[in-house]
Amino acid sequence: GVLMDKELKLFDIGKGELVRQGSDISLVAIGATLYPAIEAAEMLAQKGIKAEIINARFAKPLDSGLISESALKTGKVVTIEENTIMGGFGSAVMDEMNRAGVSARVNTIGIPDIFVEHGSLELLRAKYNVNAPGIIEQVFSYYPELIDLQAHKSNL
Repeated sequence: GVLMDKELKLFDIGKGELVRQGSDISLVAIGATLYPAIEAAEMLAQKGIKAEIINARFAKPLDSGLISESALKTGKVVTIEENTIMGGFGSAVMDEMNRAGVSARVNTIGIPDIFVEHGSLELLRAKYNVNAPGIIEQVFSYYPELIDLQAHKSNL
């Protein structure tokens, strides 16, 4: 299971949560993808890459201020969801950033627009890269310059 806070906390509707500070890439997770994103950020940190983690909490209303601020800081954003990418959370993030005039490279991880076969959650998350190893694989695929950053930081 997942450790929960001992005390209940109030939060504002439409406000995300900055879970982890970072400067190299922003991982914006929603729902059940938060914990794999945190795990991926910890694995990236071992490689010298500082991933910022945002728990979006809401697809509507979207916390465009928090996401835009992170995007401007890192210049690289990956949204992570267990929903269809087409017209999903990642699309909403891209639309909002475009509307706000925020310039950053944005990519999405989620379910492609195909028929999804049945299987265990573990199997499907691995197949569609919605687990920590898959997130890391996609991050390096989208942003190969992070591989160079990793090599540079490990040589310091």
